[in-house]
Amino acid sequence: TYDGYELVIHDVENLAIYADVPEATISAQPRYANVLNFENCSHLILDGFVAGHTVEPGECAGGVLSFISCDEVLINNARLYGCGTMGISATNCRQLSAIGTEIYECSYGAVVFTSCQDVSLLRCDIHDCGKKGTFSAFQLISADNSEGFALVNCQVHDNNANELFANSYTEEAYLLGTKVYNNQVNNS
Repeated sequence: TYDGYELVIHDVENLAIYADVPEATISAQPRYANVLNFENCSHLILDGFVAGHTVEPGECAGGVLSFISCDEVLINNARLYGCGTMGISATNCRQLSAIGTEIYECSYGAVVFTSCQDVSLLRCDIHDCGKKGTFSAFQLISADNSEGFALVNCQVHDNNANELFANSYTEEAYLLGTKVYNNQVNNS
């Protein structure tokens, strides 16, 4: 990347990254790097770790978890923090689920899904995104040109964004049992 290196894991199957201690952290210092990138992978399990950037919020151009053309991804009980631009970004992915995951203090938004199928966030806590300095998140949760997106039994609170939910050309998008409160919405 512009200011350093980023890890790209590609063309693997059946990879699991587990933390055996609660505060195990994967971090990146380069501001333009995603913390973990996965390309053309399938059957991934990311479980129980903390991931984010080590520089001040609002200064990053890279996200936390990035997936391109991946299938059957499970993010379980992770904590994803800023200053990453996005907590989770996925393009052309199928069957991606985040369960019991906390996404917080990300600069531009929490999640963005583009051209994905069957994506779900279950019991996730999304908070304090877009709140550093004069920043506000653009679109906190975004699903573009996707099919089957669900936000179920989550909490979305204390965020500052231009839009909380953006859905363009996405079929079967659901918001079920989710508590949305104490957010500042600037444009919508």
